[in-house]
Amino acid sequence: MSSLLVRLTRGNLWHFVWVAVVLSCLLSLCFSLLIHGQITWDYPFTAGLISLVVASIVVSLIKRMRALEQALAEASLGHAEDRRARDQAEGAWRDSEERFRSFMDHSPAIAWMKDERGRHVYVNHVFERRFRVTEAQWQGKTDFELFPHEVAKKFQEHDRVILADGAPREFMEVAPDPDGTLRDWWSFKFPFRDRAGQRYVGGVAIDLTDRRQAEAALKASEERLQLALGAAQLGIWDWDIVTNAVQWSENVHAVFGLSRESFAGTYEAYVSLIHPQDRERLFLAIRHSLEGQEDYRIEHRILRPDGSVSWVACRGDVLRNAEGRPVRMLGTVMDVTARKEVELKLSGSEAQLRAILDHSPALIFLKDPSGRYLDCNRQFERTFHLTRETILGKTDAELFAAPQAASFRANDLLVLEAKRPLQFEEVALHDDGPHTSIVFKFPLVNADG
Repeated sequence: MSSLLVRLTRGNLWHFVWVAVVLSCLLSLCFSLLIHGQITWDYPFTAGLISLVVASIVVSLIKRMRALEQALAEASLGHAEDRRARDQAEGAWRDSEERFRSFMDHSPAIAWMKDERGRHVYVNHVFERRFRVTEAQWQGKTDFELFPHEVAKKFQEHDRVILADGAPREFMEVAPDPDGTLRDWWSFKFPFRDRAGQRYVGGVAIDLTDRRQAEAALKASEERLQLALGAAQLGIWDWDIVTNAVQWSENVHAVFGLSRESFAGTYEAYVSLIHPQDRERLFLAIRHSLEGQEDYRIEHRILRPDGSVSWVACRGDVLRNAEGRPVRMLGTVMDVTARKEVELKLSGSEAQLRAILDHSPALIFLKDPSGRYLDCNRQFERTFHLTRETILGKTDAELFAAPQAASFRANDLLVLEAKRPLQFEEVALHDDGPHTSIVFKFPLVNADG
């Protein structure tokens, strides 16, 4: 009935009131005519008044019913919107959780979460595969139920540190694989709380065992290399041609008498250490090497901080890019000062000996065991009108008459057989005829006898 009244009074409610009053007055006039046989005005007046009051009450009820209907409609709409928003939030939460699990399950690191009592509430698939455990085996379990006691004890100590400090920290931890092999793990652990305020410890870890083993092997290799370089008194240099940076091994710093801090590490800083008289020769060797004309091989002098001059021997190779342009030079350097000093002294001694030989009035010569000339002085050249280049490498048979050459060779063999100095009288043809000379011949024995 109320719904019907509401539908009948969708328009102006006061129209409904006046229609009701007029109808009640007309009906009361009809009743007065039927009852009294004539029209009496007290009936319609009373009926109109009563209908006016009743209609007003009905209008008030209708307004309330309209307001209630509108409130119910709005409440229903709000409930639907709330349900839709809740469904959207739940869907977003599920999508976020799926993304999180997919991300963690495809991560190279193992990941886990534990409650305040150390019980696992989450691990990713990487953790399950690595330690060969299922959800039923790790869910709600502590480290003591999953790992050896000493390993679990160390995990527990680190977790307690995280909960006590309330801040993330890094640890190096050791955990065994299912086959018992101990592995080194870099672990990052952090605290967090849920909405209820419950504390948890989360963590991710990466297996660094292979990397640390490689680093240890590399370190050992570098130590062996340094020992070998030190024993050979060799240093390694690296010139980046693009950036102009120069890097030296420790041995190179020692060769140049510099500390690591005192060397600027540039090509110009290196050139400043080269003896001024050797720089052009150095530049030429570098240019030829960069142009591919020849390998980089050079010995030059350097100026040390204490003012002394040293000799170094440098060797290097050029590295080129895909276009063939030189981008780096790598090589070695060795201190050869001692050898160069010996060579210079020997060269000086040889020069002195050569001067003595060339200014001697006697004929002086040197032959190998087969009789070939290895050296002779100028007096020998002048006497027989031969040049040194013509004499060296030749035998007496190639330079003199056969009887004379045979006599010289016979005496040489006697000296070699006696292994001691011998004196002979030998006849040699000169420009003015044969000359007889007293010749002293002696054997020279090398280290091999």
